[in-house]
Amino acid sequence: MSVSLIQVDVFSAELLGGNPLAVFVNPPEDLPTSRFQAWAREMNLSETSFVWVDDAHHYHSRIFTPTHELPFAGHPTLGTVAALAARGLVESPVMQTTAAGAVECTRDESGMWWMTPPPGQLGEAVPAAAAAEALGVAPESIRDEHPPRVVAAGLAHLLVNVEASAVARLAPSFTRMQTVLDGLEGSVGGLYAWAFSAPGMIHARMFAPGHGVNEDAATGSAAADLGWFLVRGAGVTDPGRFVIRQGLEIGRPSELHLRLRVDGVPVAVGGRVVPVFEAAVSHFAS
Repeated sequence: MSVSLIQVDVFSAELLGGNPLAVFVNPPEDLPTSRFQAWAREMNLSETSFVWVDDAHHYHSRIFTPTHELPFAGHPTLGTVAALAARGLVESPVMQTTAAGAVECTRDESGMWWMTPPPGQLGEAVPAAAAAEALGVAPESIRDEHPPRVVAAGLAHLLVNVEASAVARLAPSFTRMQTVLDGLEGSVGGLYAWAFSAPGMIHARMFAPGHGVNEDAATGSAAADLGWFLVRGAGVTDPGRFVIRQGLEIGRPSELHLRLRVDGVPVAVGGRVVPVFEAAVSHFAS
């Protein structure tokens, strides 16, 4: 029996922008993890999703980078639900279950999909000098108002607020960055550099060398972490909605939407999804 493969571009309104995602629909569920990992390595994208549809309002999935499995990730969540909805397999609202728990996904009147991430936890702080060295910038490029710290809303990242003018010229040392990340408690997925670029606008870059992804085009889980940091760590209440630009520096322009404290939901991350292709995989398990 063949398995359906759908590839989509997430956090983009245009084909071949945003962050690509491979979605395998209803593959054999009892295969060893190594088989799913091998397919993720074969796809060679930042993440690959394997999904099993339970009914029109629920599915469960597993998410893999080229090197290992993740408990949760943002662009696979929105990309997967959009891909399933486009085929008529699910309809809003939809609950997704992963190793990190359940996440609700909804589609608004404009057709954009939104996810409500797990509650965010503020973690340890990191010296500005160490973060600056990892990013290849002078220490004074790190903003004092929001010192570097770990935040986890399903997946932990080190958030580093830099000067707006520094984002595009970051020159990360992945060796030094990995040393910083390895020294943190628990599993920290990568370093997320961000800046307020204009009212309601954020410019961000995401580096995840430990996941086999030196720079990511669009990172929904890191956007969720930033949302929780703004709500809990920085006390931001206005504006209540931000647009995050990411991926410009690697030729994959992406647009993520972040809502804070709207309709009783502390944080929501949204974006558009564009279909790229569909295929039948006849040798998935062989």
